[in-house]
Amino acid sequence: MSNQEYQYSPPQPEKKSSCLKISAISCLVLVVVIIAGSYWLYRVIARSPEFKTGFEEIKAMSMCTAHLQGINKALERYYQRNGKYPSSLGELYPDYLEDREILFCPTGQTSYIYYQPSPNAPSNTVILECRHHIIAKDQPPIVLRLRKDGRLERAGVQSSGTSRTSQTGQ
Repeated sequence: MSNQEYQYSPPQPEKKSSCLKISAISCLVLVVVIIAGSYWLYRVIARSPEFKTGFEEIKAMSMCTAHLQGINKALERYYQRNGKYPSSLGELYPDYLEDREILFCPTGQTSYIYYQPSPNAPSNTVILECRHHIIAKDQPPIVLRLRKDGRLERAGVQSSGTSRTSQTGQ
């Protein structure tokens, strides 16, 4: 070996490309624009009376669905104890329902339409209906139907006049 000294010089960091900086800034600007646009859209929609009415009606439908399911359980208990279904929903309170308010639709304290089934009626027989839910102005109401087997269905009328039905299960 020679007497030459080797000097150590640490590696110099590579300069980051300006393309990477521009991409990061562009992404950040895009995220800010999306957030601002979403906020603006929310503010415009939230002020709309149609949106507020529709949203409140959807909440009422959810409560109504819970009422129908509670009534269904009470009807089952009544049938098991008496071997027949009650002639009116009022017979369920107070022995089978703790709260009388369950017998009414939350949209305006209107009673449900009750069809007393015979004990040997098919399981798909409609026993309860609620026709009080209007989501949009100038549209027919959405009808909630409870069948004897506990299935809950939502039905409405399309613009062509044909009905459409969706099952929501038990």
